[in-house]
Amino acid sequence: MTPQLTTLSKLKDCLAFMKQPDNYLNDTDFAVLKIHELGILTPCQSPTFRPEFYNLTIIVNGSGTCMVGNDTFELRSNHIFISRPDSFLSCRWNNIVKVYNICFSKDFVLEYFPEGIDTIMDSDKSNGFIQSLTKKNMLYFEQICIEIHTILNSTTSYKQELIANLTLNLLYIIQLQLRNRKKQNIRTDKYHPIVIAFRQNLEDNFNSLLAGKNASVLRTKEHAQLLNLNENYLCRLISNTTNRTVNDWINDKLIDEINYLLKFHP
Repeated sequence: MTPQLTTLSKLKDCLAFMKQPDNYLNDTDFAVLKIHELGILTPCQSPTFRPEFYNLTIIVNGSGTCMVGNDTFELRSNHIFISRPDSFLSCRWNNIVKVYNICFSKDFVLEYFPEGIDTIMDSDKSNGFIQSLTKKNMLYFEQICIEIHTILNSTTSYKQELIANLTLNLLYIIQLQLRNRKKQNIRTDKYHPIVIAFRQNLEDNFNSLLAGKNASVLRTKEHAQLLNLNENYLCRLISNTTNRTVNDWINDKLIDEINYLLKFHP
């Protein structure tokens, strides 16, 4: 089944489009959903959205596939999945027994995770990241999801700080498992502030194109101007820290967007 294409980006709008209640959303920057309690009949295919928020999906018991941009991820029990914002996203669920979804905006990340989450996702090119969890860690993740849900829908003081700390704890566990699996430290040079700013400008440019606010893809010269940098310096820094050129990043993003639209919406 071909997913219906939309350009909706805000969580509240996405839920409304699928005729799901939003009365439990107390904040536009953060939400936790009990997918198994939304009354979704499986198998089901979601529409295509272009969310401006990160999705952390905790699959205690369920199965399906998720396409983010031109990348496809198999969703299985005892797995967690994180998708990046600003890419086309659609999911097909074959089975939903117990699945939680934590959504948080880029503003939420900047406020509570100033270093960003790229070091945790460790996905230079992919639009998402998937990893299996031990049963012990999955049980812990589920308990934290329930606790976050309770706090978010309460009148507790400083609840934003509480849920931020709980969410950060989950992300650190993911990072620890990844490091143990690879038995090496994650490189940090590719998370240079200029690299992060360049990638954000790249995403913003494509968001503007799709929204009809801009008519052209920014190239190396324009990206250097946005960052107030010498063009050659930007090229060297990006190449040395990511092992990919500025044009590689731009062209791969362009191809990613075009391939998705051609594949599902000819």
